[in-house]
Amino acid sequence: MIERTFGRRANPPGGSAPQTKPKAEAGRAGGDGAGPTDGTTAAQTYPWQDDPDGILCNFAFGDLAHNLAPRLVVDGRIHAETYLTAAGAIAGMAAQTALFQTRPGREEVFVVTSSAGGKYYFGDPLNRMLMADGAAQADFRVWNVAAGTATSLGVPASDLPSVDDMFGHVTDSLGQKHEGYASVPGHHALVPVGPLLGLVWPFAAHCLNGKLSSANLSSGPKPAPVKWWPAITAWVASRAIKDVSDVLDPKIALVVLMEAAIHASKLDLASLELVEG
Repeated sequence: MIERTFGRRANPPGGSAPQTKPKAEAGRAGGDGAGPTDGTTAAQTYPWQDDPDGILCNFAFGDLAHNLAPRLVVDGRIHAETYLTAAGAIAGMAAQTALFQTRPGREEVFVVTSSAGGKYYFGDPLNRMLMADGAAQADFRVWNVAAGTATSLGVPASDLPSVDDMFGHVTDSLGQKHEGYASVPGHHALVPVGPLLGLVWPFAAHCLNGKLSSANLSSGPKPAPVKWWPAITAWVASRAIKDVSDVLDPKIALVVLMEAAIHASKLDLASLELVEG
């Protein structure tokens, strides 16, 4: 059971919550990458479907999408904002991992140390792993895919949250008491991003590395290629917005999720206290 630990639906700022939902899971992002279109299709397709390792990506996607929320159950319930924060944080760390392991441009990423001693990564290449700078990458990035879901659930494209504001909130929070919590009052996860990522990332990595369903392949478990991790986790994150849409306005859900993704992308994985199992 999902309530706002999922229960009554929260109304969006300035109006009533949308009452209808389109059939498709998410709109496809387009244009210049600044935001999604609201087009939908009857059967969702994913960007890795024509890749030679597409079946491994399907295993990873299915394992993570179907098992993340149940792992967050507390007293028989799932707290909506905590679920969104976990999904967003996984997408952010997957984006960082893919950049650091497979893509040029890591030399353009720099490290900032907070007054509290925390280590954080910054740089345009990292930001581009979270949001597309062109239509060709829109289906691969958490902002575009998640914003597409929000628009498909009734949020006007003109009313999408400001990306600059979300990045600003995360940056301003680093090393502060409110670090790891969303900018939306009353919509905080039960656990801030860093500790929550320490709880869910080992399981997410387990899924992405093929240690659940693909373990049943005759050849044994095989990982989804790391280059696809940002896309896989972006689509998992977008499902979380739809999952909570009966209890949480999609615009608020998008902010909670995206700020978690931004924050997690800046964290030093080696400094997290990872909880296996």
